[in-house]
Amino acid sequence: MAIYKIKIAKVTEIKAHNGSSFLAYKTVDKNGRFMDLKFQKQCRNVPDSPCWIYITEENFNVDSNRQFPVMWVKDVEKIEPLAPVSSNVSDYFDPEPEPAPQKKPDTAFTPF
Repeated sequence: MAIYKIKIAKVTEIKAHNGSSFLAYKTVDKNGRFMDLKFQKQCRNVPDSPCWIYITEENFNVDSNRQFPVMWVKDVEKIEPLAPVSSNVSDYFDPEPEPAPQKKPDTAFTPF
């Protein structure tokens, strides 16, 4: 029984015409493409924010009978929050090193 670690990249609240609302989920497949993710009604541990979910192989399937595939989840084993995002630029990029100061040539002595 294999366990898969699936990233829920985006959670959006959708308002219906009758006033009710529901959450829509997007996941990222192993090739980096977004895919819709839906939970069946009997599913427990449904997340409400972006996170990692752990699912056994028999508890999900992919519906590829559509133009865009949808992953259906029956049950979630474990939910793990994503690491917090930093607002500090230096956490993502290294600054360019400053060039070393160049030595000025000695112009006081001219041999010719």
